[in-house]
Amino acid sequence: MQVHNLSPRDTTQQSIDEAVLQAAIVAYFAANPPQALPPGAFIWFCGIAPPTGYLHLNGDGVLRADHALLDTAVYCGDEENAAAGSFYHFTDLSDPESSRDINGPYLKLLDVRSDHICGADDGRGVEPNHIIGSWHEDTMQGHYHAPGGTGSKQFIYNRGSGGIISLSFSGGSGDRTTVPVTAPTSDGVHGTPRIASRTQTRRVVLLPCIKT
Repeated sequence: MQVHNLSPRDTTQQSIDEAVLQAAIVAYFAANPPQALPPGAFIWFCGIAPPTGYLHLNGDGVLRADHALLDTAVYCGDEENAAAGSFYHFTDLSDPESSRDINGPYLKLLDVRSDHICGADDGRGVEPNHIIGSWHEDTMQGHYHAPGGTGSKQFIYNRGSGGIISLSFSGGSGDRTTVPVTAPTSDGVHGTPRIASRTQTRRVVLLPCIKT
């Protein structure tokens, strides 16, 4: 087996070639950076403040001149500026809603704090009013509770003369026209009910951010 030793000249040339290659790689990626998230892209961030190049989606107004790419990407459009829930132009930071103006210097950000994210309906027909940048209060599907139960939990409807209906508990004394309803309590199987001001899913909390 032959062993080739590099001469000092060969070693020097190899170092030059590596330096040239490294410089070429650096120059290429400077001219062709890896594809980054576009302006208007949404991310969840685990820090308490947004990373560089992002804004916190907290409903603030920001100067369009400082965030021109973001404004171009998310502006609701002149036709929607008067009614859009967010991403509209306005003139007064102290009162965005009343100072809407298509030529206003500010862009109204969406406020995602303590809210869940939902996909735009975009013609699907499930929730037609779910348009980009809109906000919607919590709701519960329409339903009713049928009478039922056994023993002391059983409701009985009593129809009297003239179509009047009274309500009583089986095993109780007499009919009652009203029945008091208490706060939700445990059914003995599924634990204590968790009560809040709105219906929500189990959740973790992160910082909502938008790319500028």
